[in-house]
Amino acid sequence: NYDRGNGWALALDANGNVLWQREYDQHGVEKLWGGAALPGGDLALAGDSRVAVNTANEKIDMPDGLLLRINANDGLDGCPCQFFVDQPAAPTPSDLAAAATLSDNGVVAVGFAAGDNGLANGWLHAIHADGSPRWDKLVAKQGTDKFKGAARNGQGLNIAVGSSDSASAGGLDGWAVLFDANGNVLIDKSYGGSEDDELLAVQALPNGGWVAAGRSATASKGKTDGWVIGLDEGLNLLWEHRQGDKDSDELLGVTVVGW
Repeated sequence: NYDRGNGWALALDANGNVLWQREYDQHGVEKLWGGAALPGGDLALAGDSRVAVNTANEKIDMPDGLLLRINANDGLDGCPCQFFVDQPAAPTPSDLAAAATLSDNGVVAVGFAAGDNGLANGWLHAIHADGSPRWDKLVAKQGTDKFKGAARNGQGLNIAVGSSDSASAGGLDGWAVLFDANGNVLIDKSYGGSEDDELLAVQALPNGGWVAAGRSATASKGKTDGWVIGLDEGLNLLWEHRQGDKDSDELLGVTVVGW
C-alpha cells in the first residue's frame, strides 16, 4: 500500500471460511491489535495510527491510539453509530492494544500513553456506545508500564493485563489491574520472576476468576516460553504454566472452552 500499511480485519465462519476481509486507512500507517464484540452485534477494534510523513505535531514513529467500530456483518465502518477515534493527537506516542465492553454497554480500550517523564503509562480509554468520550485514566507508576489485553467478567468488573518494570522482580513483570465501569482501579498486581515476563491476553472464567497468557523468560527452556497463569477474583495467583523449546515462544491469545 502506498502509505505503508492499513489496519486489517477478517471474519471467518465456524469452518474457517473467510466471510469478509477489510482494510482501514486513516492517516498513513494503521495497525489493529485486538477488539471486542458489542451488545448490538457490531465490533470494536483497537490499535494505533501513524502519520506517513512528519508534521509539526506528529512524527512517523509516534503512534496515536485508534478505536474503530465496524459492522460485524460486512466489516464496513459506515454504520450510523460508527466511531473512529484517534487520540490523543499530541506529539507523544500512544497505543491501544485491546478492547472490552463495560457493564453499561460502553467500551474500554487499553494500551499505553507516554507520561510527562517520557515513559509509558498504562492507559484506559472509555467511550459511550455512540463513540462519545466517557473517561480516560492513566495508571501512572515509576517505570515503563503497558496494557496489552482486556476482558470483562459476569460481575461487571474489567481487567487489563500487560507488563511493568515498576518495582519488578526482574526486568519486566506480568501486570494486571482490576477496575470498575468508572475507571476506578480496585486491585493492582504484578507477577513474574527474575527475567522478563509479560501478559498479552486475558479472559474471564465462569467462576469469577481469570486466565491470562503471554511470554516468560523466567526459567524458560529458550529465550522465552509461552506463559499461562490462573488468577482468582482478587487477582491472586493460583497456578502458572510455561511451555516452549530452545527458541522464542509466546502465547498471543487465550479463550475458555468446555467449562
